[in-house]
Amino acid sequence: MEGSKETLVIGKKGQDTRAITSYTTVIGVAILCTVISDIVFIASITGRSWEITTFPKLAEEPELINRVVRLPNVTGMESTELLGLWVDGTMYLLYNTDGGLWEECDRLTSKQRDLLASVNQINKDECFDFVNDDSQDALKGIWLIRMHSTALSCIIVANILLIVSHLTMLLGIFKKCVPAFMITGTFFVVIATFTLFTLAIVHSKRNYKDSECLTLDAIPDEACPFRLNSLGWCVSLAWFCTFFCIATSTLWLYAARLLRIQIQMSQSL
Repeated sequence: MEGSKETLVIGKKGQDTRAITSYTTVIGVAILCTVISDIVFIASITGRSWEITTFPKLAEEPELINRVVRLPNVTGMESTELLGLWVDGTMYLLYNTDGGLWEECDRLTSKQRDLLASVNQINKDECFDFVNDDSQDALKGIWLIRMHSTALSCIIVANILLIVSHLTMLLGIFKKCVPAFMITGTFFVVIATFTLFTLAIVHSKRNYKDSECLTLDAIPDEACPFRLNSLGWCVSLAWFCTFFCIATSTLWLYAARLLRIQIQMSQSL
């Protein structure tokens, strides 16, 4: 009997050791995944390469070859960043843009921007601010603004949840609180969901820009078929962040399960 009791005690100690080792390993991997998720999320939402608009083949189109003008850049050479298109006696200036979640900016030099102001009699800012600009009602692409505002709302909610998830994560680690780990895992699932909503809106926005010729600036319909709307590296980072947040959520939920088992085993001794 004494031998069997001793064997039982040794067996329980072995189980405790394996549980502690597994718990420590999962916590370490979960923290590492959390840090990577943070870095990727911040890089994606602060980058200015979500949407890119260019006119790569406009000057080569035979039907428009006599109506397209390459305007000079700051060095006096012909520019591929700024084109002029004559339509019914009016010159429309077309330029490439880089769009992020917070603003959409052109690639113009100061001289090109002055030329744009002199031709169209307007002052062209370098960036359009999606958050603070108050001239949205006058834009042709008002639906682009509304869709973008919805995407911003989703990413702001995801950002808030990411901050709060760090608090619950620290609470779970230092206090060994099972509910805190479960809440942290749930937060990362919700973060992934709102990031998916943002990506869905951005992809839909790009399709609307192609099919409806929507734009933040006035461009002629003749130029729309030659406009290339593409998605930049920030979108790829956001997709990577989504899957990584799901993996991080799984790890924190698994850590909560291991912690619960570890607490139950310590109470049974």
